Amino acid sequence: MRGSRLFVSSVLALVMVALTTVKAQAASYYVDSSAGNDSNSCQQAQNQATPRRTVNGVNGCGLTAGDTVYFRGTFDQTLTPNASGQVLLATTNIARVSGSVVEFNSAPPATSATSDFVYVYGSRKGNSGAFKVISSSGNQVTVDTSNLPGGAFVTETATEPGDLQAAVVRPLHFTAWDKNNPPTWNLNSAMYYGFNRPAVMLSYLRSMSGANNEVWGAVYLDGGNSGSNDYFVMDHVEIQNAATAVGLSNNDFQANYGILQHNHFHNVGYNGGVSDEIIYWGNFLQNQKHHDFVQMMYNRIGPQKRFNVSNTSGAQAVGDGIEIKASSHNPTVWGNIITGIHLTTGCDDSPIRSAGSNGFIANNYISDVYPQPENIPGCGISIVEGAAGAQGTIVANNVIANVKSVGIRVFNTSNVQILNNTIYNIRSIQGCCAEESAGIQVHTYGAAATNVVVRNNIVHTAPVGIGRYPWDLNGSFSMSLGNNIVFNAGTPWGVGATQTSTDRVADPGLVNPAGGNFSLSANSTAIGAGADLSSVFTVDNHNAANPTQQTAVPVTRSGSWEIGAYDAGGTGGGVTPVPSPSVVPVTPTPSPSVQPTPSPSAECLAADLNRDGVVNTADRTLLIADFFKRLPSLAAADINADGIVDVTDYGLLVRVFGQSCQ
Repeated sequence: MRGSRLFVSSVLALVMVALTTVKAQAASYYVDSSAGNDSNSCQQAQNQATPRRTVNGVNGCGLTAGDTVYFRGTFDQTLTPNASGQVLLATTNIARVSGSVVEFNSAPPATSATSDFVYVYGSRKGNSGAFKVISSSGNQVTVDTSNLPGGAFVTETATEPGDLQAAVVRPLHFTAWDKNNPPTWNLNSAMYYGFNRPAVMLSYLRSMSGANNEVWGAVYLDGGNSGSNDYFVMDHVEIQNAATAVGLSNNDFQANYGILQHNHFHNVGYNGGVSDEIIYWGNFLQNQKHHDFVQMMYNRIGPQKRFNVSNTSGAQAVGDGIEIKASSHNPTVWGNIITGIHLTTGCDDSPIRSAGSNGFIANNYISDVYPQPENIPGCGISIVEGAAGAQGTIVANNVIANVKSVGIRVFNTSNVQILNNTIYNIRSIQGCCAEESAGIQVHTYGAAATNVVVRNNIVHTAPVGIGRYPWDLNGSFSMSLGNNIVFNAGTPWGVGATQTSTDRVADPGLVNPAGGNFSLSANSTAIGAGADLSSVFTVDNHNAANPTQQTAVPVTRSGSWEIGAYDAGGTGGGVTPVPSPSVVPVTPTPSPSVQPTPSPSAECLAADLNRDGVVNTADRTLLIADFFKRLPSLAAADINADGIVDVTDYGLLVRVFGQSCQ
């Protein structure tokens, strides 16, 4: 009997080992919305000839870390994974990156070229991102860097500025069967919803979710019980038609080490009287609820979809660009192209707005920021107070053009460095207050903005070149200047801006700024006139001839430094543009107008949460505050009475938005 028990135990042990071995092998699953069949077994779905048909169908296959799901066609079910990926090596300091090699300080765990990625963080040379493993040997892992400008890492070591780190991750990966023909999600809810699902990757997908723009978060991260969505990656994803492209809930979870790279978010905005974010990352700072070290790299954002705002004459509501909240420390925002942001709330929303401390915002191109109506100001980059403020943020080597009314704004925040930016064509709001419009402005309103360093910047054409907001002077303030050039400004040096011997009023000699070429001509006064800031950053990543395209070869500054965003080594338009991210564009569909019903429907009555007789922005605010509340403490915002306040309720509210329920 004892021998039989031992035999059975041995067999069970062997079975468990076999099951573990099978589970450790990454699987590929195929889903075709036309030719697939959910009756095919999960084993059959690993063969391209016998795919499954639906999102829910493949979700039933016990997906796990390392699995890749390939989609083809059009889908109407939200991707809601039942499992997470696996972090093989948590983020750690590394020795260097160069060519296509990531060099760790010691040998990382064994990796698979089938399923594994190296995630790089904290680079100040544009090297951050998620990279597929090709091979590994000892401390070195070779990865696929083909999507980087120049197709390779700019050599960077641990001894250089920044905090160069990396992780090794085996994600649960949802991607396109054919990258040149991405699958499309077309539904009035989120394309992706992750609840406590770390190490998930989305790549080469496309969302047209929410044709009426009611979906807050086409990609929506959520959680609870101190869970996480750490190591979440979006790569080459296109999103349009949602109220927000990427959103995080305010529930009890964290989302550290996220990566958003090479995505295209456009025609996004909310038809409800206020603007919404295109990327909403983080939330108000709370204990142990962090969303740190997000890397936003090489994304294309805008233009936004516009809607007339009923409560503000002449105004139009659209989504703003990237908003980083106070819970997100150490963000990197690099190489993004953001155009056509026309906000209704002035500088409180901007193409890039950051309240996260120790951020690095560099080599972005921002243009065409004209809020409506004409008396509303706007900002290109806004560094703002949060719970602790965006202390320690570096804003470097950005090009900002055609903005009403501030290029770079620092609000109630200290220890900010504004370095080597080129700012062109800042105009004042209509009929008023030219002194409030500036290329670079520091604003205090009952709080401090001290130790703001402004060096090596070009401000070309602005009512005020560099200065303090002239009316709110009741907070502690200090700003130091050096090696800046201001040209064609009514007031070159505004309130609080003390010109030094290295600051000049002169024509910087930009090649053709009105035509979009902000590089330096051969006789530019900016060449060799800058301070050496190599202790902070070194790389110019702008395309001289066309800043709306990524550069083919990043330029590392060396020797004497130039003023502005372009190094002389990258000047002259000889940089060949490379194609924009290979996401297939989608022709925007017009949003149907919401027609009032002749008599109040049950949905209208249920969606009128504050019982004021009309479904409006006040009801929307109440619903968002109750998002994902469940029984027994269920809120009134559960419009469809299914036991949870979720995106379905949001869609029902938007369906009757603006209707009278009396």
